[in-house]
Parts: sequence; structure tokens; C-alpha cells
Amino acid sequence: MKKIFMIIAVTFCIVFTGAANSVYAMPGDTVADENIWRVYQQSEYLTTEEQNELNEMAVSIADTYGIDVVVWIVDDCEGKSHMDYADDAFDYEGYGYGENHDGVMLLICMDPDCRGMWISTCGGAYDLYYNRDMDIIEGYLIDDLRAGAYAEAVRLYLTLTDTFLYDGLYEGGHVWNQEEIDRYTSGSDYQSGNPDDDYGEDVNYVVMIIWAVLSLACGIGLACLFIHGMRSKMRTGVIAGEAGEYLVSGTFKVRDRRDKFLYSNVSKTKRESSSGGGGGHGGHISSSGRSHGGGGRSF
Repeated sequence: MKKIFMIIAVTFCIVFTGAANSVYAMPGDTVADENIWRVYQQSEYLTTEEQNELNEMAVSIADTYGIDVVVWIVDDCEGKSHMDYADDAFDYEGYGYGENHDGVMLLICMDPDCRGMWISTCGGAYDLYYNRDMDIIEGYLIDDLRAGAYAEAVRLYLTLTDTFLYDGLYEGGHVWNQEEIDRYTSGSDYQSGNPDDDYGEDVNYVVMIIWAVLSLACGIGLACLFIHGMRSKMRTGVIAGEAGEYLVSGTFKVRDRRDKFLYSNVSKTKRESSSGGGGGHGGHISSSGRSHGGGGRSF
């Protein structure tokens, strides 16, 4: 009997471990279409040699970490927002590793009316990138993009992505130094993929709770002192034995009598409504129904 239970336990552990590991694609896994460009451009922003070099670099990084790495440079977003265009390009063009389509895409839109960049994450990459990460990475690129040095910007992005994915998968997360945080997040025009997302700072909820309790205690204390002072000035009154003692003799006369309905009762039923949306890190649902993270800025 003990052997049977041991066999069942070992089998359960193997199945559970396999299920847990299947959430992420593994290095060496294939993508939906290996022949599509990982570094794609609509017009000649990169030379042929630069595009080939950068494309090979992106493919190598993707194969190493099992997370697809994509860069698109487009002339315009065809009337879509940067977020929607990036999500659709990633979803409908065959990108993403494994069943969860693990990948990260940098969109660079060159339309003069809405020039900007957007980082879209999907699958396992969604769990690795946070708002500050995307903001700092974009901050590194903005000077080269403004100067028209597109190859340098993409090469820098891929180098940062390589380091970031390594730290995220093997070191427990990438750590930015304070200089990077101050330089690339202070006063930036970062836009989260979630309009309800409060981007900006790491919130220390313990400190917030302590300050809230202290503020409440101080408020109650001041209110008690104020009320005690008011009550001490209101001890001159004497309670009357009968209601008639409050009236001045001969001053109360009834001139008219009528019945008047003063109050009404109204019952209300709450109308139920449904709502949808994505999770954190700029979480949202794309037109294909997949969950994406995202953030971007103009340049």
C-alpha cells in the first residue's frame, strides 16, 4: 500500500511540475512562423545590412530565453492607437513562443502627427515587465530616435532586452539603479496601457496605513478637546419639569388646523452592469482576446 501511495505522489509531482513549467515557453521552443522578420520596417529606416544584423540579434535573444523579441518600425498606425497597433501586429502576424505566445514587441511609429513608441508584452513577458521597466527602457532610446539614429536605438533596445530577460528569468528580476530611475522616469510622458493605472512610484502601504492611523487619532483627539470645551460653556441651563413652562403665557394661539403629509417612501432597485478590463502592468485585452501589458511615450 505504501508503494502505491508513493507512486501516486511521484506521478502527481511530475504532472504538477510539468503543468507549472508549461506556462512559459522554454529556450529552443519554436514560434508560429520562424521565417517572419523579428526586426521589420515599412520603409528604409535601416539599411539592409543593419536590418539583417539586428534581426539575427533578436532571433538569438528569443531562442535563448524562449520569449519572442520583436521590433516594428512603421510609417503610421493606420488610424489605431500605438497600443492597439502593436497588440494587433504581435497577435495576427504569428509572433510569440509556446501556447501562451510569450513575447515582447517594440513598436516605433514615425507618423509626424503621432510619433512615438510602444512596448507590448504578452504571455510570460507580461509577468516580467512592470511600468517602470518599460519607462526606463524607452528612456534609453529616446535620444537616438529623436536624432534619427534608428539602428543605434534598436541595437540598444535589443541589448537592454537581453540583459533584462536574463535578470528576470535567472536572477529574480532586473534591478535599476537610482540614477536610471531618476533620469528616465522623472517628468516623463510615459503612458500606461491601463488608463486606470497609477504609474510613478513604488507604494509603501505600511507607511500609508501608519500615517492614516496617526491622522485619524489626531483628528479624534482634537475633536474631543473641542467638544469638551463647548460643553463646559453650556452648563447654565435648567431642565424644566413640564413643556408648558417653555411658553410665555398668552402667546400660543391655534389659528388654522389641517392635515399635511410630510414624508414619502421611495424604493429603488440597483441596475446591474457588467464591466471588463485587464490586469496590472498596463494590463488590457487586445482585439484578438489575448491579455497584453504595455506602455509607451512620444518622441
